[in-house]
Formats: sequence, C-alpha cells, structure tokens
Amino acid sequence: MRQLSWREAIEQVLRDNGGMASLDVLYRDIPKHRDVTTNREWKATLRGILYREMQQRGNIVRVGLGVFALKDAVPKQRLFQRIIRREEIQRHRLTHTDIEGMLVELGNSYGYDTYTADAHKVFDGKPLAAIATLKELPPFTFPEVLAQVRQIDVLWFERKPNPFPKFAFEVETTPNFRRALLRLYQLRNFDTTFYIIADSAKQGLLEKCLREEPFHAIRHRVLFRSIEEVLIVYQLKVRLAEEEAKFFGGRPFRH
Repeated sequence: MRQLSWREAIEQVLRDNGGMASLDVLYRDIPKHRDVTTNREWKATLRGILYREMQQRGNIVRVGLGVFALKDAVPKQRLFQRIIRREEIQRHRLTHTDIEGMLVELGNSYGYDTYTADAHKVFDGKPLAAIATLKELPPFTFPEVLAQVRQIDVLWFERKPNPFPKFAFEVETTPNFRRALLRLYQLRNFDTTFYIIADSAKQGLLEKCLREEPFHAIRHRVLFRSIEEVLIVYQLKVRLAEEEAKFFGGRPFRH
C-alpha cells in the first residue's frame, strides 16, 4: 500500500475524527498512515506541515486550544473566536459540556492524556471525542472500579506506560454533590487530586457534604474551583497560544 504524504496523512486523521482533531490526536494517529520511525523529529515535521497548510493553502484552520479542523468541517464557533476577539463571555451561558470541553483542552495543553465520560457531546462545535486523547480508560485497576471511574466527567493521565489518573474533575450544576463525590471516592487509593467544579455560591454545600461519611476520608484531597475560575484559565491559555502563534509566525507552538 502506498504511504500517504504528510499532508494526506494529516487530512486523513482529521477526517477519521469527524473533520477535526487535537494536536495530540494527530500525534497519536499519524503513525497509522505513514512511517515515522526514520524521523526522530517527526512531530516537529508534522507541525511544520500543519503550519504550511494553514498559512499557504488555508484548508486547515485552528478551532480550539490546540485543536485543528479541515476548512470544510469548521463548526459554527462561538466561544473560541469570541475569546480571541477578547469579547466578554457571560458565565451563566456556559453549559456543563462547555466546562468539560475547556478541561479537556486544558489537560491536552498541559501535556496530559485526557478522558471524558461525555465523549458523545459537543463543545463549541467540537465533538469531545475528537479532542480527548483517550477513547477508553487505561486498565489501571479492577473492572468493577473502572466501571464507576468511567463515569467521571474529565480525567487527566500522565503520559507514561501503565498510567494512573493524576487529576479527576467533576462538574456539578446541581446542589447535590453526593453522586459526584461517590465517583471520585472510587479513586481514594490512588495518587489522584480531586476537583469539584461548581458555582462559587455552592462551595458551602460541598464542604457540608465532605463532613459526611464516607467522604470525610478524602476531604483533604478535594479542591473546589468555581466555573468562573475555569473560564479565566481557559481564556488565558487561548490568548497565550494565540500570542505564541503570532510570535512564531503562525506555527502551532509546542513546549
């Protein structure tokens, strides 16, 4: 079978993922379409071709934090472009899926493998399945535990053999934190930091719930972060990535 060119391989990975994919998904899937074993700097080569296609041909565009799409598959964007234009984002219009999508893109940008229980949902026109780097959970524990952990909103894994979840996020839009905490509680025997993301006004309700059994045992490991804080960090990362791209001549920058 003929080996695909770099341009063809990139476009094929994007098509395989519904017309768009994160840079990390491109890294993951490009070796399915061409041999990269003879090029130690193949990831830099990929980014260079991606830049050329964006700048010269215009058939690939940036649609998120490290997320790229074929021009004919560009979604109707709202949030990403508004952040780049520095428009005001109203927190009350953000959905549960919006926060999950931000957390997935942030995890990718920080160098983690990402998983979401809601891969079928769409964030700002982007299927979460196209931007999360893991389609399935690594088998790091017993099947009965994995069945519960699989329902956690967003997980970040370190990129190494036999990975364990490093950060676990539950986005809670109701006053009932018990179900979210029960899912996080399944990871109590692992070196995982737990985050509850909710409206700042609900922090007291979470603290009350954490005083109850069995959650008291993980109380010191549960961090509360407001939806506003997630939005602020996401905005900062998007704007930083945009400034880096300008500095490096539009190239997808990677630390």
